[in-house]
Amino acid sequence: MAAKKVINGRFMFLGDELRTGGLSEVRRAFDMSNPDGAFAAIKLLRQEEDNAVLETFLGRETQSLKQLEHPNIVRMLDSGWDGDLGRYFIALEWVDRSLKDDLAARRPMSWAAFFDQIGRPLIGALSYAHGLEIEHRDLTSCFSTVGRSMTSRTVSWIR
Repeated sequence: MAAKKVINGRFMFLGDELRTGGLSEVRRAFDMSNPDGAFAAIKLLRQEEDNAVLETFLGRETQSLKQLEHPNIVRMLDSGWDGDLGRYFIALEWVDRSLKDDLAARRPMSWAAFFDQIGRPLIGALSYAHGLEIEHRDLTSCFSTVGRSMTSRTVSWIR
């Protein structure tokens, strides 16, 4: 059996499943430094011929994420360069499913329930970030997530 890949001595990849996006792919990992045995989402930036573009993107996104501490915004855990993979990474809290998947799987709800469970948490996160002059760069149901508490959270911020 092949050894599990570990990022930055902290995050061990679990399986081969990945989620893909425009500039990155996301893999699930185990956070070996977390005493609660939490999972993490490791966002691996796609290799480009011009690394300056990736470095700019990484710098802007991590700068924004470091400033955002809100219950409805996914927290950044770590970021940097992985020499073994030769790729930049951003480690975020793992959230099991996207809002899009959650809405497709659940029964229809009233507008009041939708606002309480999804709308209000997202508006609160956006308002908090905008107060810091940070904008969400791609607000869709694919980049909004639903945590265990069944309230929505959001990712993908940029200054």
